[in-house]
Amino acid sequence: MNILHIYSPGDRMQANYVDLLLHQASDDLHVEAMTDAKEFRKRCKTNPPDVVHQHDCLDPSIARCIDYAYKKGIRIVLTPHGQLEPWEVKRSVFMTNPFIRRNIRHTYAITVMGKMEADTMKGLGWNNRIEIIRNPIVTKTTSPQQLALQMYTIYKKTVDSQSLTQFDDKERDFLRLALKAGITGDKRWITEPLQEPTSWKALSIYVYNEGVSSVFQKGLQVLGINAPSYTTADLKSYLPNDYKLPIPIKANSIVELTSAINNNIAERQLPLIHLVQLDEKLRYGLVEDDHLTDTLIDDGQFELFASLMQLLSEYTGLDEGFMPCKPQDGKLTKRMRNIVERHLQI
Repeated sequence: MNILHIYSPGDRMQANYVDLLLHQASDDLHVEAMTDAKEFRKRCKTNPPDVVHQHDCLDPSIARCIDYAYKKGIRIVLTPHGQLEPWEVKRSVFMTNPFIRRNIRHTYAITVMGKMEADTMKGLGWNNRIEIIRNPIVTKTTSPQQLALQMYTIYKKTVDSQSLTQFDDKERDFLRLALKAGITGDKRWITEPLQEPTSWKALSIYVYNEGVSSVFQKGLQVLGINAPSYTTADLKSYLPNDYKLPIPIKANSIVELTSAINNNIAERQLPLIHLVQLDEKLRYGLVEDDHLTDTLIDDGQFELFASLMQLLSEYTGLDEGFMPCKPQDGKLTKRMRNIVERHLQI
């Protein structure tokens, strides 16, 4: 993993803390530290790190750097060094700087030194991904080695936390084909070449958080692929504040399921498990195409359903022969696709 620290050049405490992390870094970490905004932007543009570790949330220059890194798709970890204590949060600069709140909300993890700072952050409601990590520079209750180990765990958890937008085309194709194999139970439906994913763990975490682990695992068995095995404890990741583990929709018919999906879309929720449900009903249910489309038209849900057909072709590999109508790829489809892609995005 490539880790890039950025901290305020005038803060001795931050400098000592970063220096400690640099010297305690494990062999599989490539770690750098910077204080210059111009050099930081250049590094993020030409050779982006896996994680930027921010050590100041009040310095305007650093706040702008973090905003730049976020827009480049780089994951952020924040250690505020006491800047989230109650008396600091009350300062006007904290509440009025437009970058501070946005940066904190998009940070994958905030590491604070104690319960008071953690409670203040929770009270703001901006980010609940908070980790308490003691600072060995100011307390003897921990050690530099323990700090480095805890921070490594956070970096790894950060890198393993992915939305669909962060997988490459090879991994997305593999996911689609594995889900199709899991739904059909027959590898003869898989006619495209398979390329195994770069990170089994990241993909396993993703399908778990989308509620489709069982279908994915069945697909791997059907395809004869021996993938690494993970327990639920292994599948820890950072998730959006409003995340809830998706569960199947209780629906007796395709029309009921479509209506329920529509309600979820209004709340910007469209997890893969609900697309898998619809795919299964279309493949294995008794579907009278004309009757179904007439009912959907009468209910005002035909456009939504046609858009769902397009998404099923992209995410679960549903073949057109199982589609009661022609898929549509218009503005509604684009909006729904965006919801699927960004479901787990921080």
